[in-house]
Amino acid sequence: MKTNMTTPRHVVQFVVCAILLLTAPRPVFSAASSAVNGGKDAPKTHVLFMGADISVEKDKMPCRVQDVSETALLVNVNGKPTEVSMDQTAGVLITETLKITETTVTINNLKSEQDYTPEADPFRKVVQGAQMDADRSTDIARSHATAIQRYTGLTQQDVSAAAQGESNTPAKVAAQAAITEAASASSMSMDTPSAFAELAGGETIKGGFDAIRLSFDLSPDKDLIQPFYAVVVQLRNPSDKPGLVRKWAHIKSLPPIKAGSSKKVSFFEGGVPVGYEIQSCTVHVYDHGKELATNLSHNRVSISAEEAHDYNVIEYISANKGQTLKAALVADASVADTRSSLTPAQLATTCYLRVGKDGRVNSMFTDSAAKTPLADPALESIMKSFHFKPAMQSGSPIESTVVIKLGPQKT
Repeated sequence: MKTNMTTPRHVVQFVVCAILLLTAPRPVFSAASSAVNGGKDAPKTHVLFMGADISVEKDKMPCRVQDVSETALLVNVNGKPTEVSMDQTAGVLITETLKITETTVTINNLKSEQDYTPEADPFRKVVQGAQMDADRSTDIARSHATAIQRYTGLTQQDVSAAAQGESNTPAKVAAQAAITEAASASSMSMDTPSAFAELAGGETIKGGFDAIRLSFDLSPDKDLIQPFYAVVVQLRNPSDKPGLVRKWAHIKSLPPIKAGSSKKVSFFEGGVPVGYEIQSCTVHVYDHGKELATNLSHNRVSISAEEAHDYNVIEYISANKGQTLKAALVADASVADTRSSLTPAQLATTCYLRVGKDGRVNSMFTDSAAKTPLADPALESIMKSFHFKPAMQSGSPIESTVVIKLGPQKT
């Protein structure tokens, strides 16, 4: 697939934010944030890395790819899942952007090489040329045999008469035909160049690649339920101006992969510029539309869960400039797991949480007036662990109150 690759301005901003996140104080966040982070000794549970968002054009609008089937890319158009046939995609947009993930994938034995489609394979042409030579040799041998048969059937007197230009006797005509055919067969044998020799000595053998062959082994540290991958190759077309590099992508679905298991991935595909050269090759792995870090990911940095939260808040604020929004709980598996450890009375307790600008819970109450602090240590521990996207007012994060009840509503 032909692709375009861009590095938007916000990616540069995010890189700066990431550097500040990992190395500098956080003026936008409360002092409590640093205490929660646990400092440098906090376990590194997440990975910050440079990934790639994949988009295709649908109804003249770029739509981000959410999933991949055998024949189509799945995108959202106005909130509705829509399939875009791979045969109908004129181009794929690859946008580099920083991402965070808890799941990582190990890629080993990555190999990429230039190759030929069957139609352009010069070695196939050599074999075909050799066959042509063999067929031509058979024709020449047959002509030699025919000429010899005709010639040996004549008397010496007939041959001499034909050579001296005597009258057009039947014998002369036959002798002249035999001599002409033998000379023609000899000329074909000596003067016709070999098709095999032409191809074997030609420049086609040395270049003209129009396909790519790639393989690698993939092993995730967690189960992948709905994975797919994208290989992005930066290549050079010999007919382009010096220094110009093109992007080409191959996108393919994968079956579910168990944690710790290894999956061999390989493909062969044409459609690249004839005579291209590979400049670089990157592999991107996704599950449920979310990209996962690999051991080969660019700008990869291991960070703690709290550092990951800080980064996500920075990204959220940057993406919602000028917006006024309510605080929103960042749901993950731990939120659902907490219910199993609580009593019915605890599940029925309504909690009023004061959420700070950094999306962390600063205080907890059991009344809307925020005068009765939550006195249940178990509930307090759980509520304190929750992370939120902070409330926004005209693009700036603000403190707010969020009402939480972990159990079902009473009817």
